[in-house]
Amino acid sequence: MIRLLDGPTALTSEDVIGKFILTEGVFNFRSYRKPGKVTSITKTGLYINYEPINLGSDAIDVEAQDERRVATSSVRAICDTEDEARAIIEASKVALKISQDHQEACKQEIDNVFAMVVRASGGAENE
Repeated sequence: MIRLLDGPTALTSEDVIGKFILTEGVFNFRSYRKPGKVTSITKTGLYINYEPINLGSDAIDVEAQDERRVATSSVRAICDTEDEARAIIEASKVALKISQDHQEACKQEIDNVFAMVVRASGGAENE
């Protein structure tokens, strides 16, 4: 089962020990990164084992394949299995592609607005 969290959530050891967590991505839309398996929990953090997880062509950084502490407030997804964590990463890739396509379409539309203003003034574009 996959749980998506919108913000900091109180987590218990039953919620996360032995499960895969993902932290919030760095984009301005819902995205996730760095799946890792929770080994222990404290009041403010989780200890995560970044085992090698097969993410297809994208692998987790070699230096990240050890145990690290992650703030509980940064957890945005909890997955029971590695396959679920992999599915969340794949969905994040699709979200990035959608965002990039949308940004390109917005850029083109904005360029068209300015081109229209320039043409209306009798001016020339791209001098």
